[in-house]
Amino acid sequence: MDMEHSVDEVINEISKIERAASNIEDESQREKEEYARLIDNKIKEFDERVDKETEENLANLRLKLEEEKRKELTAMRSEIVARTEKMDELYERNKEKWVDEIVQEIIKE
Repeated sequence: MDMEHSVDEVINEISKIERAASNIEDESQREKEEYARLIDNKIKEFDERVDKETEENLANLRLKLEEEKRKELTAMRSEIVARTEKMDELYERNKEKWVDEIVQEIIKE
């Protein structure tokens, strides 16, 4: 009977060990799945943060480019106005002279 009792005890101990091992495997699998979810969440958060930063940077760049374009257009308009005024001034000072020269050229022919 001692032998039988020993075999039963060994079998019971082996069963306990198997259950413990199974519990450890189950817990390990749950931890692995939780870690995978955590990593997925971190990746998602990172992607969202990078997307937001990229959009902000692009918006700032657009604003900067619009401001540069506005300044350049203002400078161009000022230059055009200044040149037009010079041309008007030149015309007003020389129009009679130019008319006379044109008429003289026509008469010569």
